[in-house]
Amino acid sequence: MNEGAFFTDGYQDHAVTETAPGHATILSGLWPAHTGIIRNSEGVQDSLAPLLGTTGPGASPRRFRGTTLVDWLKAADPTSRVLSVSRKDRGAILPVGHAKEQVYWYQSGLFTTSRYYADSLPTWVQSFNARRCRSRRRMRRGRSCCRTAPTKKPTTRSGRRRRGRRLSASAFGRQHSRGSRHRGVPAMDSLTLLFALDGFEALRLGRKGTDILAVSLSTTDAVGHAFGPDSREIHDQVLRLDHYLAWFLKRLTDRVGRDNIVLVLTADHGVTSFPERTRAKTGGAAYRVLLDTLVTAVNRDLDRIAGVAHLRASARIRHRDAVPPRQWPVRRDRCED
Repeated sequence: MNEGAFFTDGYQDHAVTETAPGHATILSGLWPAHTGIIRNSEGVQDSLAPLLGTTGPGASPRRFRGTTLVDWLKAADPTSRVLSVSRKDRGAILPVGHAKEQVYWYQSGLFTTSRYYADSLPTWVQSFNARRCRSRRRMRRGRSCCRTAPTKKPTTRSGRRRRGRRLSASAFGRQHSRGSRHRGVPAMDSLTLLFALDGFEALRLGRKGTDILAVSLSTTDAVGHAFGPDSREIHDQVLRLDHYLAWFLKRLTDRVGRDNIVLVLTADHGVTSFPERTRAKTGGAAYRVLLDTLVTAVNRDLDRIAGVAHLRASARIRHRDAVPPRQWPVRRDRCED
């Protein structure tokens, strides 16, 4: 940061701060209203673009509108190459827009892409996936896939030391179903970076002209949703991520030199403190809001003011019975990643 710009007061300037809208803005410079990607549920899902070599939902950028830095760079230099990698499909797809480049994400234990981009996986991706068993074993044990230095002073969620050990993978993965367990494990980020480095080498990026390497690391999002931004788990995750990035950037600079890399670190969205934490810290009136009960309460008030018969004749939203705000159930947020 000594040789660059660091924005200490950066905010997303759009309302629905989810992964898909955020990633669609990063390299396009467009607001979600202009990209057409306004929420995750209407992001990259595409049944006409099935995955290669594994099962899972098809995905493509067909809903995306506009152009990105990739298009502008390719217009100036058609020989430029692009590699975009993420644990999530939308994290890999949306930063590069409609460009049919090297775009890969993690699904069902493999890095893959969809038929929107290719008809088969290149040899380097197949080779990496063939080595996945060792990496998955390391993730289950809470170990990095890129062998970085251990974090300092590891703690449990309660703040107690764990006898010199880091938090285990199960401490993070227990918040998710068996099929998606790896998404909440810090080592998932190290696996993503390892895959990106393999692609960097296979495609010989940065050797001739200007190329783009886009890497979206998703574990901070999963851990933040599951445990909150003030938790020991997120502290542990950020320390590990710092080591992973140091490992990754050193290998990039060793290959092409510091003076040949322009590095940009940003985020698709943030996360707010859990209301229980806010109440304990500030004494403020912070509560969990369940949209179904909120809409039901509004409908009930409309019934009382305008009359039930009138509203039933119009477009009236139906939800479960409302509960007064102070009686709303306290539960963990679902991961809207």
